[in-house]
Amino acid sequence: QLARLEIRRKNFSLSRKYYRRAEMHARRSNFRITEAVAHYGQALTSLLFNDHTLAQKHLRRARQLVGGRSEIQKSQKLLQIEFIFAIHDRNYPLCQKILQLRYSLNRRSKLLVVNTVKMALLLERVSQKAFPVRDSWVLTARKYLKVLSHNVNQEQFRKLSRNPNLPLDRFEDLLDYLIL
Repeated sequence: QLARLEIRRKNFSLSRKYYRRAEMHARRSNFRITEAVAHYGQALTSLLFNDHTLAQKHLRRARQLVGGRSEIQKSQKLLQIEFIFAIHDRNYPLCQKILQLRYSLNRRSKLLVVNTVKMALLLERVSQKAFPVRDSWVLTARKYLKVLSHNVNQEQFRKLSRNPNLPLDRFEDLLDYLIL
């Protein structure tokens, strides 16, 4: 929790320290998923410090701990984390696939629906700035926005989609919007 808060405050070095501490605690207690999330967090902070090799190392370790792609596809939380990395890599077809998986897994939890709406909004806005723009990415995002908006409190939905000119040029800006 502290690591996520520090990311929101853009204090990435302190966030890295908290993720490292969480990883050590999870390893001692044998909490594999918690350790994996801590590795994901360290990969994220490494990306923010432009250390791509260390980020890849942490990503590999996190995916190993959770049991590979098939296990990631069963978890709402892990799909959300993978979505962040797919956005960073501008892998919009993967973003589209993750969004579809996330929607099919949704258990009508209000929080999960809100996060899935955020993912759809991000895919729509980020993929519109992609070159070349693929209509399928934008259409997928809009389809899920339309379906999910009925399950979310309308005030919440307006707040999420209110700012169409959200600054998404830098990766840090995305993290304010959708975070581990």
